[in-house]
Amino acid sequence: MNSLFTSVLEISWQAGLIALAVMAVRPLLRRAPRRAVCMLWLLVALRLLLPARLTVESPVSLQQPESPPIQAYQELRQQEKVYVSAPPEQRLEMAGPAAAQGFALLDQLPAIWLTGVGCMALYMALSLLRMRWRLRAAPRIQDNVYRCTDWSTPFVLGVLAPRIYVPETVSEQDFPQVLAHERCHIRRWDHVWKPLAFLLLAVNWFNPVLWAAYVLLGRDMERACDEMVLKNATPAQRAAYSRALVACAAQPKMAAVCPLAFGEVAVKERVKNVLNYKKPALWAVILLVVAAAIIGVCLLTKPAENDAGVPDAETLYALRTEYIGDNAAVSGILDALGFRAAGAAGDGQAYTYSFEVETASEPYGVVVRYAFTGALPQRSAEWNRQMAQRGYIALALIDNAEWLRWEDIGAEGETPVSGTVYAGDYVAADYNAVRESAAGLQALMDVLQARLEDGSIVYYPGDALPDFTKITPWPILGEDGVVSAKAEDYGIVYDAAQLPDWETVPLSYLCAYYLNADGAYAEGAMDVLAQRYSQLPQQVRRYIWTLSGQADPRGNGDAAEALLRDISRYITSQLTGGLPVTVSYEKDQLSIAVTEVYSVVYRTVKYDENYSEDIPVYEVGSGAQLSVIKGEGFTLYGRYNEENVALHNGDVVELTEQFVGLGMDGQYAVRFQYRSAAETAELEVYQITWETGGSAKQVVPLTEEQVQAIQSEKGLVQPEWHQVCATLHRSGEDDVRYWGTADYPVPPTVLKILTEQCGYTFVTPEDFRGNMTSAKLEFYGGETYTAAKADLPALQKMLTNTRDYGGGAACWFTAKLTVTFDDGRTVSVLKGTDSCASFTFGSWNSAIVSDSENRQFWQIFGVPFEG
Repeated sequence: MNSLFTSVLEISWQAGLIALAVMAVRPLLRRAPRRAVCMLWLLVALRLLLPARLTVESPVSLQQPESPPIQAYQELRQQEKVYVSAPPEQRLEMAGPAAAQGFALLDQLPAIWLTGVGCMALYMALSLLRMRWRLRAAPRIQDNVYRCTDWSTPFVLGVLAPRIYVPETVSEQDFPQVLAHERCHIRRWDHVWKPLAFLLLAVNWFNPVLWAAYVLLGRDMERACDEMVLKNATPAQRAAYSRALVACAAQPKMAAVCPLAFGEVAVKERVKNVLNYKKPALWAVILLVVAAAIIGVCLLTKPAENDAGVPDAETLYALRTEYIGDNAAVSGILDALGFRAAGAAGDGQAYTYSFEVETASEPYGVVVRYAFTGALPQRSAEWNRQMAQRGYIALALIDNAEWLRWEDIGAEGETPVSGTVYAGDYVAADYNAVRESAAGLQALMDVLQARLEDGSIVYYPGDALPDFTKITPWPILGEDGVVSAKAEDYGIVYDAAQLPDWETVPLSYLCAYYLNADGAYAEGAMDVLAQRYSQLPQQVRRYIWTLSGQADPRGNGDAAEALLRDISRYITSQLTGGLPVTVSYEKDQLSIAVTEVYSVVYRTVKYDENYSEDIPVYEVGSGAQLSVIKGEGFTLYGRYNEENVALHNGDVVELTEQFVGLGMDGQYAVRFQYRSAAETAELEVYQITWETGGSAKQVVPLTEEQVQAIQSEKGLVQPEWHQVCATLHRSGEDDVRYWGTADYPVPPTVLKILTEQCGYTFVTPEDFRGNMTSAKLEFYGGETYTAAKADLPALQKMLTNTRDYGGGAACWFTAKLTVTFDDGRTVSVLKGTDSCASFTFGSWNSAIVSDSENRQFWQIFGVPFEG
């Protein structure tokens, strides 16, 4: 019942908007045919008759995905659940006795609505029965025309076999006009449309706009019949028709449910229209068609849903978090990916959205839930694939989350309909690149979009998580629990004749096998290491980082870094169909090597009509190296030459050999083009962040155009409280610094990059003027304190009197102060927490208060002060 009520409420709101639009255009359509104006009301009827799930999507729809009445109703229902689930002693504190009465009424709303529908239907039935009874003895005059004595106005009654009833009081002079009008009603099927309209009104009796629409529909029906009768009438005939209207405008009135009575509705207006009748204008007809099209496209449709529900990679990358326990960060990621709105079933079913992080035991995960007040919706395979796409991106942004599950839960305790994705299926392969840059995240998103479009994206249907011990039947450590990069610490003995059962070897032993051997041992250990990393990347990474600080026995630096790098390379090679991570290309005395290869394609280069060659084009990953060695005597310079060029993630390298002359061995000039040229310049940006507790560095690659603009612009001297910290780095040039002071004015291009790409903000003491309503102090990690209202004036005085202390201070900023004002503003600053009497205003501006004010600050929030 509740589900039906919410569906009716949603549809009624949307139909009301369409009715208001029709009412708004009716005055503009006075010269349009009234029978065509009646067709506009069909748009309202269509909205009332069609289920919400059959509504067509439109990018220009003005309807809301969830109407205000539904939002308010669901919010009240959620409040009711919280209220009911609370202990009795807490309910009075939450809302008081009035809340209990309000929630009781809320539960009765569907029953009240259904009672209203029943009353309207009963009124219609009794009205028809009463009229039928009183007209049972009416004599027939001709065909379907009857005389009646109980009413003084002519009307049509009946749906299947409509009859025209003419009172005895109608004169012979008026009889032809009356009969012509009523027969127009029957030809137009008004005797069917009006009862149907009343039934729709009965279902939506609570909507005043639809009551008004019903009245106006009746007027338009009568005027349409007037026009049909007078289409070719002479002035004398129009005058006679008007007299008949006036003569029949008498009591008693007909019931509103069915009869179409001549001379009963808006007689004065109709007489005026009859006497001033003009044929419809063409421009009015065109205007009506345009109005109908606009109303239909904008209001009879629903907003087009963003199936992917995914914003751009830059926006998402800025939301990433290292900790699944950071509920605020996880919530922001899920909302940005559209999880909240994704629960909509398309048929107006009401639901509540929630999520839960599972951190009781590893592997950690996230559960997204949609609780429905009615029956569970029917989810398509396409919907589940879109949820899988969202899930993989979420896992890429939550560093230590291994899985994500979505659930539909019905009101009657139905078994949840679920799906699950694991980080290993897509995230692991490009995990380092995803975490390293927005470009890496975009690469993953492109893969997922391609898998979504071809239907190959992987998710696991079911109502429970699988047993991870069956997915990964391997321990982290061996029985001895040793954490080492050395094989001797594990007592490992290499015997090429009998390799270990790699599937059961502990993770710690696998790492030691790989780092201390080669050949079949290294290959077997790496194959399983990469497989386990793909299954549960976070678990594998957490163990490998325990080896940080130990030396790689092969002499490749830190053991942990070497392991993660080699695993990434191995997985990369598998992605490219077994293509080696490092590829070489040799021609005569020319040798070219490229590392970190993701893919290679060959392009045919034609030098002349007799000579062409297939040239490889490599797509490389982050940190790739291009090495070109040209043999001595075979270069343009006549000597041995070697070049090493650093490449960047996503670069495409084109290696083209151009034949330039004939010789004993031939001579080749090497031309290679790559897109990393724009990244040889970068802006190194620093800002104070709550997450790091101090200054965080961000490197922004610059295009050549941006570099030229920065170097040619006249810097802007920033206000006292608008300091920034950025340094321009360019190959072969000295660093150029931009500190935002009079000595270092900031070029406009740099300021734009800082604010738009790096999220730079500026806060001044003046921002704290106004009527403070609350102040909250949050420590990174979860602790939150709130200031009493009595302390807000002192806090405000302190903040407005802070002194500018220059750029970023060497303090530990792990507390964030957020102040709210009565005009809806919120202003945040960071607070020094290592006995520093300082704040950070904006991204890079230290402010200082006195030691006594610093102690007072901590007292306001009830935080012990040490210093």
